[in-house]
Amino acid sequence: GKLDGEKKRALFLSRIHPKKGLPMLLDAWKKLAPSGWCLVIAGNDNGGHASALQAQIEALGLAGQVEIVGPLFGDDKAQAYLNADLFALPSYSENFGIVVTEALGYQVPVLTTTGCPWQELETEHCGWWVEPTPEGVERGLQDAIATSDEELREMGVNGRALVERKYQWPAIADSFIEFYEWLLGKGEKPDFIV
Repeated sequence: GKLDGEKKRALFLSRIHPKKGLPMLLDAWKKLAPSGWCLVIAGNDNGGHASALQAQIEALGLAGQVEIVGPLFGDDKAQAYLNADLFALPSYSENFGIVVTEALGYQVPVLTTTGCPWQELETEHCGWWVEPTPEGVERGLQDAIATSDEELREMGVNGRALVERKYQWPAIADSFIEFYEWLLGKGEKPDFIV
């Protein structure tokens, strides 16, 4: 959970590419100015798009609220999911969006667009499925930030159940969570640590 005064985190983790719709997300963030939230943008920079986004962040005055952190792998990637309260993938189109499955596996509610085949986010109550337009993304973000902590947690649980049921999500996420709880001094040493 979050400590008092700690910001909630929205996470984007994918290729940093124009088709991912990040400029729309930044504009929506500026308009809504979500109090108590920050946005972390992680991933490989495709063709210098990250510098264009960084310029947009500066121009919108979002430097304190939005951070581009570059690609994350292994433990760093797992930790990013574990720290996230919301996963955002505002793509114009995605054939599947494996990161959506990953985020749901880590019990993170997902905001994505109808450019991705993820209608279940709505039907299974584990996220927001909006038009890939500035209005759609803004509406989804507005709904997400207005959602109570309790409901966000419940949506996370729903999402995890969905991927376990539909994609046989492996026990690896459990292992990661167990490992981090142990690292943070909150749990027993897992069996798989020698």
